Amino acid sequence: TIESIYSEQLKSGLSAKTVGQTHRILKQAFKHAVRRNIIGRNPFDSVDPPRPKKREARAFTSKQLNILLENAEGIYYQAFYIAAHTGLRRGELVGLKWSDVNFGSKYLSIKRSIVFVPGQGHIIKGPKTESGIRPIDLSESMVRQLRKFKADQAELQLKAGPAWTNEDWVLSKPDGTHLNPNAITIAFKKLRERLNLPDAPLHGLRHTHATIMLEGGIAREVVQQ
Repeated sequence: TIESIYSEQLKSGLSAKTVGQTHRILKQAFKHAVRRNIIGRNPFDSVDPPRPKKREARAFTSKQLNILLENAEGIYYQAFYIAAHTGLRRGELVGLKWSDVNFGSKYLSIKRSIVFVPGQGHIIKGPKTESGIRPIDLSESMVRQLRKFKADQAELQLKAGPAWTNEDWVLSKPDGTHLNPNAITIAFKKLRERLNLPDAPLHGLRHTHATIMLEGGIAREVVQQ
């Protein structure tokens, strides 16, 4: 019965990843039923969910990245620039604070991520994994850009006056509050399509960062870390 449900889901057009989510949820529910002695064993232990096909990571070339950044504007230019030069995930990017940036020692620390949860709104979480709490080295040019971004934000703060919410976000709206993670994704997609660039997602900037590091001769193990 379980296998036939999965088969019907796949035939209806759902992805293997979505069907796998069905499997995980139901398996947990039946595990709870076993623990409560409602049933003797968990039938989901005998069923393997369909495996999603591994998709090749999509990234931009250095030339394509330059085209993207040359045409990006305002806060979205800042977001794309930081993502491409640090490899931050979208939630980490939005959750970055100025207190996480060490200009003197040229590194930034990943301490939080902002995600949208239906029914709860935007919530602040810790990094995805323990290894996600990490320092990221900054080049001299990256430090200069961040200083410029901070100066640009100071101008916004002056314009906002008492309406400014001083929450220390690196990427902020005109009132000082953090950006909507989804807004960055939408802006990225629109710009990419307008420029006829390859169909890479916002997360592709993370892969682009890794690719450029590898092309620069940095060891694969270092890039992975």
